Amino acid sequence: MTDETSIDDDIDGVASLTVYVGGNAVYGPAEFKYTDEIPVSIPVDGKSRIRVDISGLQNNEFAALAGAKFVR
Repeated sequence: MTDETSIDDDIDGVASLTVYVGGNAVYGPAEFKYTDEIPVSIPVDGKSRIRVDISGLQNNEFAALAGAKFVR
């Protein structure tokens, strides 16, 4: 998670991660800080919909899922 502001008074670098598979929450909500890496391994066999929800971001904070991948 990063932020692009020059004033960090309202940036706390904390967010929450929830992963949904087939409409059901299968991970989280789990709080994390901007320096955290979160290893998550979730079976998705036979499911057609996966949603990653990141909430609790403030101002210009955003989460980068750059390392996210599906493994067969």
